[in-house]
Amino acid sequence: MKNPKLSIITVNLNNRDGLEKTIESVISQTFKNYEFIVIDGGSTDGSVELIKKHRKEISFWESEKDNGVYSAMNNGIDMASGEYLQFLNSGDYLLNNNILKKVFSFVGKKDIYYGSSLRKSDIGKIYELTEPRILTMKRFFDYSICHQSMFIKKELFKKIGKYNEKLKIVADWEFNVKAIILNNCTLKFLDFPIVFYDMTGISTRRQVLSLKEKDKSLNKLIPK
Repeated sequence: MKNPKLSIITVNLNNRDGLEKTIESVISQTFKNYEFIVIDGGSTDGSVELIKKHRKEISFWESEKDNGVYSAMNNGIDMASGEYLQFLNSGDYLLNNNILKKVFSFVGKKDIYYGSSLRKSDIGKIYELTEPRILTMKRFFDYSICHQSMFIKKELFKKIGKYNEKLKIVADWEFNVKAIILNNCTLKFLDFPIVFYDMTGISTRRQVLSLKEKDKSLNKLIPK
C-alpha cells in the first residue's frame, strides 16, 4: 500500500541559520512521498538566497510580506496538495533521516497523528516532552500539542477552517481545540519523538499574550 502524500510547510522570517537546519533535515529523508513548501515573509538576511540554492529540492516557495505566521501557514495550506500536512517552522528539524519513514509506517486514515518532541532547557539540557495518549479539555487549558510533531489531514482544514489570523500566538492551539474537543476528530498517538523544537524567542511577554488570547478564544468557543 502506497503511503499518503505529505506536504511539509515551513514558514520563515529572517532566520537563515534555522531555516538551513530545517531544509537539511527534510531533504535528507529516506521517505520521499512528500512536497516541500517554504513560505518566507520577505526576509533580508540571506534566507531567500538559501532557498534559491535549494530550489530543486523545494516544491514551491515564495518570499513576500505577509500578515504574520498564521497568514503564512494558511498560504501554505492553500498551496498544499498532500493528504497530510506537517508544519515545520524554520529552526525546527526532523530528528533523523528515517523519521518520516517511521511515522508513515503508522499513518492510515486518522485525522491527526501526533508524537513527542525534543527540546533544550534553559541550562542547555536536551529533554523529551512526551504528549498524552488521551487528549482532554484539561490538556488544552494547561497546554496544547507540539504543532511540529503533528500530521494533520488536509480535509480537516476544509471542515474546521484554517488558522485564525486574528490571533498572533495561539491560532494552532485554537484549531486543535476545535478539531479535537469540539469536533471529536480521530487521533493516533505515536510513542516516539519526531522533531527537535526550537525554543528560541519564547519570552514572558509572549506567554502573557498567549494566556490572553487563549482566554478570549475559550470564552468564544466554550459555553460557561
